[in-house]
Amino acid sequence: MSSRMYSSGFTLIELMITIAIVAILTALALPSFQNFIRRNAVASEVNNLIGSLQTARTLALSGNFAAGVCVSKAIGIACTGATATRYDTGTAIFTRPNNAVGNEVVQSYVEERSGNLVQVVPSLNGAGRITFDRLGRVRDLPPAVGGIELRACYAGTNTPNVQGVSVFVARSGRITSLRLAAADNCTPANARSSY
Repeated sequence: MSSRMYSSGFTLIELMITIAIVAILTALALPSFQNFIRRNAVASEVNNLIGSLQTARTLALSGNFAAGVCVSKAIGIACTGATATRYDTGTAIFTRPNNAVGNEVVQSYVEERSGNLVQVVPSLNGAGRITFDRLGRVRDLPPAVGGIELRACYAGTNTPNVQGVSVFVARSGRITSLRLAAADNCTPANARSSY
């Protein structure tokens, strides 16, 4: 009786073919995964911004004072300044108990989380502070302007794979958002009258 020994396991060629297939699949999937991460970074930044705007508007509606959102770079600092141009550095939600500019009381602070990769740019110069009155309307807008548009884009560019998002705060206080078209620029040219 001859007994043959069968070995169980993989041959070197089978192992190399498997590794080659995994490498090819990884190379194909990596760009899609990177775009997925970038789209999520934009969505997270937009959700933080919309949440801050809605919280400020709710504060203004619930009290007899103005409330708003401003650009802030550190906890405890109310507003970086009215000329700040980027909301991705962090935002502070403030109230004005006596409705006087410069007398802001910080209610909360939302720290920038995207590592400065998602840029949020307002449509108006001096829109580093968006203030709502006690009726929930946006204050201090020029008469011909219907609201403030903020555009959030990954690394300041809008591509078909990683589209930017436009957030519009209407004069009435209504907050809406939509994805930018592939041909849109990430820097708003001017404020839209409505969506």
